[in-house]
Amino acid sequence: MPIPFPGLNDTLSLLQTLGGVGKNGPLTYEEPLEINLGKKMTSLIGPINLVKRFAQFMYHTRAGGIDPPFLPKATVEDVYRLFAWINYYKSVISVDNVGGAAQGAVMTQAVLEALRDGQYRADKKALRRTHKYDASVTVIVGHDNDFNAIATSLGLRWKLSPPYYQGDEGEYTPIPPGSAMHFVHDVDSGAVGSSFLYPIHLNGEGLTWTLNKTGILESAPVLFVPNEEESHLSEDQKTTWIRPVGDDNHTGIDVLNKRVISMLEKYPEAVECYSEVVDCSRTVEYTQIEVNLEPELKLLYVRNPTLIMCGVFFLGFLFACALMKKQVERKFNGRQARYTECARE
Repeated sequence: MPIPFPGLNDTLSLLQTLGGVGKNGPLTYEEPLEINLGKKMTSLIGPINLVKRFAQFMYHTRAGGIDPPFLPKATVEDVYRLFAWINYYKSVISVDNVGGAAQGAVMTQAVLEALRDGQYRADKKALRRTHKYDASVTVIVGHDNDFNAIATSLGLRWKLSPPYYQGDEGEYTPIPPGSAMHFVHDVDSGAVGSSFLYPIHLNGEGLTWTLNKTGILESAPVLFVPNEEESHLSEDQKTTWIRPVGDDNHTGIDVLNKRVISMLEKYPEAVECYSEVVDCSRTVEYTQIEVNLEPELKLLYVRNPTLIMCGVFFLGFLFACALMKKQVERKFNGRQARYTECARE
């Protein structure tokens, strides 16, 4: 996989220009990238980790509205140029390898089950329904590595519009914060549609830029690579639809199921994992809501589980309050006992 333009050494020189030279000396680096193929996971060794970390600081401080942002002399072009290294790094680590395929087998099974049944429950207990709805929406929360895992197990790619850069041939899988995979199952026709939703956080040129606070998401079709299925783009070119041809008993979900099995043949180690998941689903974090919409089943896969993190912090806060309450009660009871003893004397 080719590295982002203009290369690692020139990128390090750019960071050095923007941030200066630290006490450990210049950042320039002449040696090639080194990839560690570990038993559990693949990792990249060397200064590319510094580039990725700086790129994350530069992007997130601006997208998060922090003033001043990290390396304030950087232009919008610099920020998106560095952001390409994050996409490259994640693609090398998570896409088209055994680990990604095994993880993707678990996640994809949850996606297909939600599309087929209109719900996903890891414990297999049916949701209690008190009303009838025309549509069901399932939201599965995850991280960028989960996106890449699903991309591996289904052979998916997506091409985002500028300012995002993802290689000359679309080799990287860019996943901006706040992105989502959107799957739609049209129950009447059996077709399944897929698209990639993403925000453009920074607009402008040079040092003059504005933060996009509208919450509006752009849309790009999710492409199948290789494209061996009967798929086609929607009229607006933003959704890829799979419709079974010549067999009324099969649906787009069946086509995707066969595709998963076909893609996993490249990774024999992941086949066993997939077989176990089919027999007994593993735990996957999810949130489900039901709404009265058009007569179709929709699934939205969202990155950045902010709600879950808020819940964790809230539980931690309650736990801390409980400990403080016990300490106060212990001190109060001790003082009360001493006052009672003094009164008796």
